[in-house]
Amino acid sequence: MGIGGVVVLEGHIPILTDELNQIRKKHGARNEIKWNTTGKRDKQIRIDFIDHFWSLSDQGRIDFHIRFAPFEKYDHKAYKARRFATTSRMFYEMLLHRAVRHYGKWDRLFIRPENGECTKILPHLKGGLNADGVRRYGTNPLCVDSIICLESEDEIILQFVDVVLGAFTALRNKRDLTGAKGDVADHALKTLKKRDHDLFTIYSGTRRFSIWNVIPNR
Repeated sequence: MGIGGVVVLEGHIPILTDELNQIRKKHGARNEIKWNTTGKRDKQIRIDFIDHFWSLSDQGRIDFHIRFAPFEKYDHKAYKARRFATTSRMFYEMLLHRAVRHYGKWDRLFIRPENGECTKILPHLKGGLNADGVRRYGTNPLCVDSIICLESEDEIILQFVDVVLGAFTALRNKRDLTGAKGDVADHALKTLKKRDHDLFTIYSGTRRFSIWNVIPNR
């Protein structure tokens, strides 16, 4: 399983939104653009999203962090026997050890995950993230300003992240993809290799770009 996100300066959000909408307009896309709905007729917009992702990353306009974990190896019973509770814990750890750790000393964080069963608890964990940030990393005690779950159908940036994350996760899981998804994943792999990124390393990266493969204790 893979979770991840991009970090964008608040003032740059309207600019990025406009750029992604221009790509959307170029392809005449009307529906929500997600990895799982990739098809032959609309694969090119996903490829363009991936290319734009790397353009932004190469220019230092976004940071990106991704976390992979072998979901089937977690002891879900330890978390109220609910699989989504385990996933919520994974999101919390990602936010704490990447977002709060890397940005919490100097920046205010406005966290906007996609709304879903596994993320709906996150707004209630803001206080815990702030407290753990101070305890673990010496961050500003109010660094997490807000956590608000948004509907991806209304947010082009969330759709953009979903496509990139979906392609990288498919590659990490060694899925035998064919057709349109296979073409998009192949393109994503070429872009990763061009920049010498390895999705299988335990940990690789910096504050600007990181790949984190977790080995659960239980």
